Amino acid sequence: TIPVTIQPSSQHALMVGDNSPLPYVDFLETPELVRPGDRVVTSGDGGVFPPDLLVGQIVEGREGRLRIRPSPPVPQDALAAGGADG
Repeated sequence: TIPVTIQPSSQHALMVGDNSPLPYVDFLETPELVRPGDRVVTSGDGGVFPPDLLVGQIVEGREGRLRIRPSPPVPQDALAAGGADG
């Protein structure tokens, strides 16, 4: 479980894994403000992850539940070279 913020609505929620490729969104205060394609970043709550790390994008699961399509990881060699753009 990871605390996240959904942009652009600034909704706080939890990303919860359930052994599927798409973790689901839980404890979302106003789901009407969230749309497929919205960006998901870490919130920084709890102090485990810093805020604003890209997590993924909102998608609607087959069961109608909001889920997160994780972003691909940044290759380590790109980080060593000074960023994802090289």
